[in-house]
Amino acid sequence: MAQYIVIALATSTAPHFEGCQIIVEGDVIIATHSKVFGPASKEDCEKWITENCGGENNNGGNKAENVNIGETKVENIENIENVEIHKHDFFEYLPHIITGFIILIVSGGIAVMIYRSEVNFFTNGDAAAARGLITFLVAIVTIAIALILTLSAVSSNASDFKERFALGKEILTILIGVLGTIIGFYFGSADKTPIVNVNPSAAAAQTLQIVPLSLSNDQVTSSAGTVITAGVSGGKPPYKYKITFDPDLIEAVSGDTTNGVIQAEVKKPAAGFDEDKEVTYQIEVTDADNKTSILSKDKVKKFVVKKQ
Repeated sequence: MAQYIVIALATSTAPHFEGCQIIVEGDVIIATHSKVFGPASKEDCEKWITENCGGENNNGGNKAENVNIGETKVENIENIENVEIHKHDFFEYLPHIITGFIILIVSGGIAVMIYRSEVNFFTNGDAAAARGLITFLVAIVTIAIALILTLSAVSSNASDFKERFALGKEILTILIGVLGTIIGFYFGSADKTPIVNVNPSAAAAQTLQIVPLSLSNDQVTSSAGTVITAGVSGGKPPYKYKITFDPDLIEAVSGDTTNGVIQAEVKKPAAGFDEDKEVTYQIEVTDADNKTSILSKDKVKKFVVKKQ
């Protein structure tokens, strides 16, 4: 034999329960109601409703007259024990609407930031961009929770509102602490060193440099010499240069240049090369400000002086 229970609005209390309904034991109880009697037979449940349920919003009996559902007036409804009456208030949904709106704004903001960013901080590890994004997210979430708590305090009539509001305040307090920590780190870690606007190309132009360009011939014979060509950049022209050889059987070559181009012809000396010998060289340059740069012999191309 089926057993029944009586449910009533969770906000109502004894001895006058409101919104009483009889349902079969084991059926789902709607969120706005709670069990107040049973399990028992249907007759016992009806008797209990007659004695304990009252008020014009009671729909627990077998018959109701002049029941207002929304804006529609329904008269003489028989057996309405399974009829559910829902009254929806706009303010009940306002926190959810605001939450969805804020999520939409945050998602759009992140998408725009990523799209317009010239640096992909997800792959290139841009710490500054990542810190800015994290600060933005935590700030938006904190503001959203504060707004939802405020609107809930104004619009909610639920019986467990105090417990939920207290839990929300705890979460908000934690987020405010996190937000303060992030903002403090974000601004506190900023580099306070004065920024000096240095043009790297201009700085490089002030550095005296020697660049080996070419060697016209890899072999020097009695009939054919070779031409060493190098370039000078930076510093202040005119430049003085000196080329020394190893071994020093070849006489050093000196000269001046105003355009930064060094060209020196090397010929085989009359004596000293009874056998083929590998020769290397070193270039030393001094500019008008007496700054010196040396191109060492291990950075240039060697040539061979033939015995014949």
